[in-house]
Amino acid sequence: MIGLKKFLGLFVLIFPLNALSSSFPTKWKIINNTDLAIEMKCQLGNINHNIVLKTNPILPHAQYEYNWGQNFYNEGLGLNPGVWNCYIKKPQSKMFTQEFKAFTTDWGETLTIILESKEGKITLKKQ
Repeated sequence: MIGLKKFLGLFVLIFPLNALSSSFPTKWKIINNTDLAIEMKCQLGNINHNIVLKTNPILPHAQYEYNWGQNFYNEGLGLNPGVWNCYIKKPQSKMFTQEFKAFTTDWGETLTIILESKEGKITLKKQ
């Protein structure tokens, strides 16, 4: 059994690291290079808990930064690595098709997602 003095010593060592990590949440940048306002959803597919990115509409030729908040940090606790699947929630239109392939993330990866349209197709590129 660990003594109180030893426990407090470990707490003092660990707490500053935890406090520091909480000031650097994971952030993803989404760049919309299309002529449409797009609302999208990405879901982490290879672990049990439900980790989902949902955006507000991203205006045409604008960018959006998604902050994962205090639950997911750049060191990858519960978020990275993984396999992500994304799709467009809005607009639902027959004028375009989406060609999004699943993409992977690594530990501590800074991520930019670029949406582009060409010949009636909207594509997603991870950078």
